[in-house]
Amino acid sequence: NDLQSPLILSVSGSCKEGSLSIQSESNCHIVFQGLNLQSSMCPAIEVQSNVSTTIELAEYTCNMLADTIVAGYGMKYDGCIQTNGELCFEGEGSLNLKGGRKHAIYSKQGITFRGGDFAIAHASSDAIHSKSYVRILNGNISIDSIQQDGIDADEGYIDIQGGSVYVSVQNKNRKGLQCDSTFTMSGGMLGIYLYGDQSKGIKSKEDIRITGGMLTGEAFGNAVIEDGDVSYCSLVKGDKNVYLSGVDMKFVHYGRGGRCISADGDISISGGRYQFETT
Repeated sequence: NDLQSPLILSVSGSCKEGSLSIQSESNCHIVFQGLNLQSSMCPAIEVQSNVSTTIELAEYTCNMLADTIVAGYGMKYDGCIQTNGELCFEGEGSLNLKGGRKHAIYSKQGITFRGGDFAIAHASSDAIHSKSYVRILNGNISIDSIQQDGIDADEGYIDIQGGSVYVSVQNKNRKGLQCDSTFTMSGGMLGIYLYGDQSKGIKSKEDIRITGGMLTGEAFGNAVIEDGDVSYCSLVKGDKNVYLSGVDMKFVHYGRGGRCISADGDISISGGRYQFETT
């Protein structure tokens, strides 16, 4: 096809042992129209080329992807959905995901959510992992039964402008949403539930800026002392500053030595509604 035009694919149907791997010099637009795909040897969906990929969930469709590992077989890979270039999700359908080998969704570049309903019911590592950024503009994302972190943007940033995100973290010293650069939120809804000691709901090595939206969180993890240092279970932890403005926020911490909001720098709160409780 014309290299200036995207490669457009429409996929549907069911396969208990199959995968879709794409090599293209053009950007890719893949439309899921009722796809049920399981793979035990490789990613269920992989775009090997360094091009932008858009996955559209067709209206009224339910789609399911899973990768399951057979010990001693298969290739090494990073996600049930895996791309080398930027990855964008859109549409009004739903997608259920299970990441058996590692992450459920992985991109070497950025990941953007513009629409769709996502349920990640299992990941052997992170539910969503990007090497550059994660942007949530719209859509609904539910993350549960993960072994490590919910959303990890690695050295990049996380930006939430709309939609809804629910993250449940069960294990010790894990994060609901984590990034090395800034975390920003200006709209949408975010629910965080922590069950492991030392866990963090939102964790950033840079500033955390929340200027809108609604946040709820519950934490049941405890603080842990290791070699004389205390590591707390915190719903928000900024290695630099935390800025809150015009936010509707309710956090409850039930564990021992827990913190609702923690920062190594300043904490600034102005406007909005806030309710913090520790027991």
